[in-house]
Amino acid sequence: MALQLSASEWQCLRWLQQHASHNHEALAVPLPLPQLSTVRRDRLWQQLKAKGLVDFDVVVTRFGLSATGRMLLQLDRSVLPVTPDEKWVLRSCRDRSIHPDQIAYKVPHDQRQALIAGLAEQGLLRITRQQIGKIWLTPAGAAVLRYDCAP
Repeated sequence: MALQLSASEWQCLRWLQQHASHNHEALAVPLPLPQLSTVRRDRLWQQLKAKGLVDFDVVVTRFGLSATGRMLLQLDRSVLPVTPDEKWVLRSCRDRSIHPDQIAYKVPHDQRQALIAGLAEQGLLRITRQQIGKIWLTPAGAAVLRYDCAP
């Protein structure tokens, strides 16, 4: 049974094949279909991921302190059940929702997304905005392009 893809999905796959390597080198993916809104484009990528043809990372772009996180910061600071870097993340968003670049400079840039995700899983942060980060073809996606697009 052949895989059913819309014209837009095919166009996204072909664009990705042309612009990205298979080893996670495509950062902040530009629009493959400029006439589409960001929401529609992201929906297309999610549909392709659900079909197993592409994979991508999700990047948190805005987050804030949850009620649980706020209560945790009010506890005795010597007994907080978080690491020093996690504590800096929590303190950074104490007053408002922030972007990861607004976290205290003491927290390494390459660890911020992982710290945010971990604190959100614990219920200490609430993620208010995310976007698709790196995107790449899966082996199945590469196979579909290789066999279904062959002349």
